[in-house]
Amino acid sequence: STLMTPHYVIYTCPQCHKEGFKNSYVDCISGGRYCAPDPDNEGLYTGFDVVMENLRQLCIYETAKDKVIHREWWDYVTTFYDDCMAPDLEEYHKTHIKTFKDFSQKCSDAVMKKVGVDSAAVEQCVNQSFQPVAVEKDGYG
Repeated sequence: STLMTPHYVIYTCPQCHKEGFKNSYVDCISGGRYCAPDPDNEGLYTGFDVVMENLRQLCIYETAKDKVIHREWWDYVTTFYDDCMAPDLEEYHKTHIKTFKDFSQKCSDAVMKKVGVDSAAVEQCVNQSFQPVAVEKDGYG
């Protein structure tokens, strides 16, 4: 059998690091510690939306009842793509601008409900991601 763990591409904002992660940036969360490229350039969504969706997906993976296959995660990511992310191809052919259906928390919540993901557990996981971690004596949390 094959084991799979999801990985997502994010980066740290170098300028934010120099500023001590004290300022907000549109494509980042946590003062620039976690950033993602803007998915639709000048469209409605930002890297912030991407990072938050990545975090929700990681939490779905972590809170899945089935710890072997992670069926809930697979069901969620494929349905999220179909319902929330898939570009509107008809609009793209007219304007040559990539737009998403509804890359939002609201669409994510609807997909979680649709595929049977425990949204309360996911929300708790997301919220806990922003809690300070006690630093052990060796310097690692």
